[in-house]
Amino acid sequence: MKINPKTQKEADLLYEKLSHEMTDEVIYQDGQATEKQAKATYLYWLDKAKQVERLGFKPTIDSDVFFPVGNVPTGWYGA
Repeated sequence: MKINPKTQKEADLLYEKLSHEMTDEVIYQDGQATEKQAKATYLYWLDKAKQVERLGFKPTIDSDVFFPVGNVPTGWYGA
């Protein structure tokens, strides 16, 4: 995934994609992933989100991952 948004709209498109990739269903592969695998997957996508944020774009989408609006998680939330 290329991380190089030039506008907030482009950034939000990336955040929407990342929001999907960072859901429990995806990171846990519908219950097939171990906690270690889920954490690695989540942190991989979180790094992508932080790249967008470092470029000066906060999420303006309504999402279960990026909440409240404008927030990028700081780390793994699992057990």
